Parts: sequence; C-alpha cells; structure tokens
Amino acid sequence: MGRAATQITSTVYKYWNQATLGTLMIGPPGTGKNLMARAVSNKTGAFFFLINGPKIMSKMAGENESNLGKAFEEAEINIPAIIFIDKIDSIAPKNKRRLKANLNVDIGIPDATGCLEILGIHTKKMKLADDVDLDRIAADTHGYVGSDAASLCSEASMQQIREKMKLINLDKDTINTDMLDSLGVWITTLQDILNLTRRSDQ
Repeated sequence: MGRAATQITSTVYKYWNQATLGTLMIGPPGTGKNLMARAVSNKTGAFFFLINGPKIMSKMAGENESNLGKAFEEAEINIPAIIFIDKIDSIAPKNKRRLKANLNVDIGIPDATGCLEILGIHTKKMKLADDVDLDRIAADTHGYVGSDAASLCSEASMQQIREKMKLINLDKDTINTDMLDSLGVWITTLQDILNLTRRSDQ
C-alpha cells in the first residue's frame, strides 16, 4: 500500500468510531477500497466480513434479505466488527444518491507519484534489469489503478519465465544456475505489455 493509500487508511481509522452510519468509499474498481477496509480491520482488531453486492443480488428472490441478515447477525456476535459491502450500489441502484454515511472517502486514480509507489511495492522482490526506470514506467501508466499496475508487474515477471522455459530441458532434474541468474524483467518487457494491455476502465 503506497503512502497516499496509507494516509487515507489512517483518516478512515481516525474517524471510524464516529461513523455510526458507516463509511462510504467512492472510487473506480481496482483502487484498493477492499484493501483499505481490511487494513482498518487489522489495525482495529475488528472482525472483517465481506459482502459481495453483485453476488448476493444474484441469489434467488427472497434470499437476499436473509443473506444480508445473517451477515449482520454474525458481525454482531463478533463485535467489534466491520461489514464491508463491495459494490453496494448494486444492492440498491435506485437509491444510489440516497446512500448515507458519516464519512465519505473519495479514492481516485493515482497520479504518477502514486503509480511509482505502487510499482515499487510490486517490483520489490522482482529482479529488474539495470535499464528499468520505474519513474518512466509510472509516467506511462497514467490512468492506471492499483490493480492495473499490479497486473503489469505480474505479467512482466511471467513473461520472463515463459521465455526461459523454451531454453530449459525439462527432462533434467536440475536447472542451470546461470539460467536462473539470467531471469529478470527488462524495460522493453514492461513497455511491450503496456502497449498490448488496456486499463481496467477501458
């Protein structure tokens, strides 16, 4: 979680006890709302219960209220508890404007600095080639949300493995150490993936 996300999480945590009507996190998919709610849960030691709005609404008619009721009953047993309803607008789409909360947190798309922090987190344990400039990649990921940046790093890592698999003799029990040492993510790999993939909002 980047510095900006940590600051938002701290704000949510600070006012959480005052938010008797709840906290409404507003932002596009992939910006880390779920992660922030879990972070607050970990920091407060509260029981965390996740409700998937679209999934619960896909149940047969008559089961929706029952499923929601069970969730709140379980949370009451495990007080203190946090009930996180993902995509709450899918439960009451007609009342979207009437959703009320004591604290509204607007979680927008990260800027270049935010993207750089996210890329730094997801590449921390990756072997990057000397030509990789994360500042440059962050500038090229304008409009990317956290999950987009995470997918970029994951795909770049997998791409390197796929390329090396062609050179590995699977009939042998061991792999040459030089082969393993040569594994790494190059700037061209990241750029190729950027050119071939779309942001989650496209």
